[in-house]
Amino acid sequence: MPKTAQKDASVATVKKQGAVMKHIKKYWQWYAMMFIPIVYYIVFRYIPMFGNIIAFRRYRAGSSIFGDEWSGLKYFNQFMKDQNFWRAFKNTLLLNFKYLIISFPLTLIFALLLNEVKNVHFKKIVQTISYLPHFISMVIVAGMVREILSTSGPINNLITKLGGEAITFISCPSGSRRSLLPRAYGRASAGAPSFTWLPCPA
Repeated sequence: MPKTAQKDASVATVKKQGAVMKHIKKYWQWYAMMFIPIVYYIVFRYIPMFGNIIAFRRYRAGSSIFGDEWSGLKYFNQFMKDQNFWRAFKNTLLLNFKYLIISFPLTLIFALLLNEVKNVHFKKIVQTISYLPHFISMVIVAGMVREILSTSGPINNLITKLGGEAITFISCPSGSRRSLLPRAYGRASAGAPSFTWLPCPA
């Protein structure tokens, strides 16, 4: 009886493997399309994870990229004892919290408003234009925002022409945070222009 059951199991396994190969041969185009994304994630997502080992090793210039000797949690302790660590930690949590609270409703509101548009051609145009910011790197967006908010940028030029004084948005402690959030909001809400700049408090 055990031999019969084992034989039946092996036959079922062979049939299953044959069915899988038959399915792959039938839909080989779909599996071929998966090849490039799989290679991409392996090369640029999984292999670089091995570089995290350098956080626990002592690195010297000219030596191995993975460091010479184990340092344990030395650099973690050094980083956490730095006086600017908790301020950076607080800003990270605060910015991410605001991003979740504000960007999530913006995305839904934009999608709902766009869904109510009756003109199909206009809807497609808005969808295409609103998605374009996703193809722009955050580095480029940050540079654009920096130029716009600079003392010689268009916003300060308008303020000075109206009789006011130029405001240093970026160097202001609260201005840097306020200039960072709209960049994320603009990209999160399907690229909708949701930029708002507020001057530094007096």
